[in-house]
Order: sequence, then structure tokens, then C-alpha cells
Amino acid sequence: GLKISKICALSQDAIHNLIEEDIQETVSKNQQFEFYITQLLNFGMSYNEAAFDNLLSKCINDNTLTETYSSVIYPMLVRLGLMWRKDSICAAQEHFLTNIIRQKICAAINDLPVPSSDKKTWVLFLPQDEEHEIGVLFANYLLRQAGKRVIYLGSRVPLSSVKEVVKLNKVDSL
Repeated sequence: GLKISKICALSQDAIHNLIEEDIQETVSKNQQFEFYITQLLNFGMSYNEAAFDNLLSKCINDNTLTETYSSVIYPMLVRLGLMWRKDSICAAQEHFLTNIIRQKICAAINDLPVPSSDKKTWVLFLPQDEEHEIGVLFANYLLRQAGKRVIYLGSRVPLSSVKEVVKLNKVDSL
């Protein structure tokens, strides 16, 4: 909500305080979801894979993957990004957390039936300079759950490759 010129004029402490305010805005009003977010972050920051995996699995089992994504995973990733900007976590911690989440979503996708080739076809990908695929991976899950055919290309896909996929397949949506 601030102009870039105003942000540039701020001290590091003032920027730190703004980020801290943004982090506070990510606190869920639902105490159960906030518990999951806080505990998952704590387990992730300490590289406790077993505890992170168990708690995330419990949350998914109690709420569904879709509800867990919108109420726990996405808000946690927003908070994680803000913490990264504030230098209160390192890249390894972010990668550790997101890779476990990625594995969970991939496992859920794997449990879904493969739709027939006569279904509407979606091509999902991230451009060549983007590697953060949790959102597009979750979109893959939602589309597959809805019975759509998905050609999932993943992250860092050259545009020439996407064009080739479109040329060789009847694609309804990119």
C-alpha cells in the first residue's frame, strides 16, 4: 500500500517493522488453523520432517487437502515468504518446507484416476524463470479431481516447449 519512493526512503528498521505488521496480518482467526500454521512453521524451521509430515497429514485427514491448502498451507507460505524477506529464515528452511508440501500434493494427485484423453485438456506450466510450483501443482490436483485431463509440465518451462505441446495436442486451456 506504499509508494516505492516512500519505501526506498525508509530505514531498515522501518522496513522490518512493516514486514512484521504484514506477518501479524497472516494470523488466522481460526485457532485450529493458526495452531497448524504455527506448529508446521516450528517443525519446518527445525527440520523436523517426521513431526511436520505427521501434523500436515493429520490436518489433511481432518479437513481435506483443499481446505488444508486454503486455510493452512497458503497462509503459511505467505508468512514464510514474509519471514524470508525479514531474514528470519534461510532458503534451506523454505525449500525443506515446500518440498514436503510438494510431496503431499503429488501423492494426492497420484491417488486420483487418470482422466481419459477425450476430456477437456489443460496444460499447466511455469515460465522459464519461475521455480515455485506449489500453486500450479495444487491447480493440477484440483483439475484432476474435477476429472479434467492435465498435461503438467512443471516449473522453468521454455515457451518453445509449451508451443510444441499445444501443436501436438488438442488443448482447451493453458
